[in-house]
Amino acid sequence: MDFLTKLLDPSGFPPRWHCGRWTAAHGWLHILSDLGIWSAYFAIPSLLVYFLWKRRNLPFRRIFLLFGAFILSCGTTHLMEAILFWWPAYRLSGVFKLVTALVSWTTVLALVRVGPRVLMIRTTEELEREIVARQKAEVALQLLNSDLEQRVYERTAALETANSTLENEREWFRTTLSSIGDGVITTDLRGRVTTLNEVAAALTGWDEAEAKGKPLPEIFRIVNEETRLTVENPAIRVLAEGSMVGLANHTVLISRDATERYIDDSAAPIKDGRGEMTGAVLIFRDISERYRIDRERRTLAARLNTLVQHAPIGIALFDPEGRFLDINEKLAAANGYSRAEHLGKRVAEILTSRGPLWKAF
Repeated sequence: MDFLTKLLDPSGFPPRWHCGRWTAAHGWLHILSDLGIWSAYFAIPSLLVYFLWKRRNLPFRRIFLLFGAFILSCGTTHLMEAILFWWPAYRLSGVFKLVTALVSWTTVLALVRVGPRVLMIRTTEELEREIVARQKAEVALQLLNSDLEQRVYERTAALETANSTLENEREWFRTTLSSIGDGVITTDLRGRVTTLNEVAAALTGWDEAEAKGKPLPEIFRIVNEETRLTVENPAIRVLAEGSMVGLANHTVLISRDATERYIDDSAAPIKDGRGEMTGAVLIFRDISERYRIDRERRTLAARLNTLVQHAPIGIALFDPEGRFLDINEKLAAANGYSRAEHLGKRVAEILTSRGPLWKAF
């Protein structure tokens, strides 16, 4: 309160009318000029605040507010200059000037800080040139889009034709695979199943949907008949060597349900139009019946040989041309030749040298 009392106390200072020899015209010239400046300085911040209220997204809002405070404080000093002619509150006028100085320098520092950003704001001419350039760019872009749409349309049509052709080829390939009597499995370069025909599905116990994408050894399990050790998968070997590979004999395929079948097969690389390998194809067939017949034949042949060799009488087997196919030791010894010497010879060759012994039998 003491500070405010001293601040508003005009004692010790005469009104400005009494300082010097003021004429009425001279005095009122200062008074009216200061009041005019004050009124204008009051109106400008009011308009700035109005603009900020109408345009909430106006950039540099703080700078506008600082300018308003600066202009308002400046106007207040002019108002005090007019009031001093009657009320010599020089102390209060000094405070107003100090506040004006502080606000002024705060505004200066703020302007220095945002100056580079303000300088980056484009002028109306620059914006107009940019708009014209953008319009030209939009026209060029529309032309490019039209050209691109036409190209996309043409490429799409070509792609649809290619897809249709590819689908026809795939269907032809599926039909061919289905009609083949052998099992056919194809793989990619990683040895994962890509296709599986119906015969292969029946022999392995896997349908194509389940087998697709799985490693080939998981679908095509083969072991040696005698050792029961896993046999090297020919398709995997093809992928490693890049050449056709055949399967070793006595190979057994173990299906998904543990059924075992004798098979023979071969594998070959799949190559594209440039000659680069893209996978492998494995072709195999069930030879279990042939194996069974061959085994029975060998069993019968062994039994027949045992019968011939251990018969109490001499026995010989001939081909249609009269050559010895087999002869037991009893008859061979009677003829004076070993069993091996008889094989492949004609009967006449034996009879001419030792006929009497032959006739004895």
